[in-house]
Amino acid sequence: MVEVLIIVVTKKGDVYIIELAFIDTQGTGAAGQTDYMDSLKVAIFGVPDGRYKFKSDGLIFNTYEQAMNHVYTLAKAHRQTGSIPMAWHGTARSGNPMFVQGCGFPLYFNILEKNYGTIPAYVYTILGMFFPYFNNPTAFYEIQHATELQNLYTEGDLNYD
Repeated sequence: MVEVLIIVVTKKGDVYIIELAFIDTQGTGAAGQTDYMDSLKVAIFGVPDGRYKFKSDGLIFNTYEQAMNHVYTLAKAHRQTGSIPMAWHGTARSGNPMFVQGCGFPLYFNILEKNYGTIPAYVYTILGMFFPYFNNPTAFYEIQHATELQNLYTEGDLNYD
């Protein structure tokens, strides 16, 4: 199953979005039930080599390095300089949205871990899980109506494919 991470690249005030996804060759992906023990193992020990394949612009990459080379090439073509801001796409399909992070989150963590190391990946992840609720004017509504929003998303009413 493919889960999407969106990498946002700016060029002179414009925004160019590069979509990067991973295909988990051993997991359930976004559609199946979450295997929390598997998620914990990946969080503690990292992603085993060869488990993920990556997809961007309809191209499949067998390694993280190949996929990121493609992303960096696109970013450079759009005059990106410095770090590339990124955000994960999706919402939790069930459970508490503050703890169940939804589509793209595993890839977001993987990129952080590969670029900055394990400890910074955890720090950025924890900040990313909670900080949006302090800045988002609709956060209270979203948390209060999480189950309703999750049902709409699961039933396809909020699916933007």
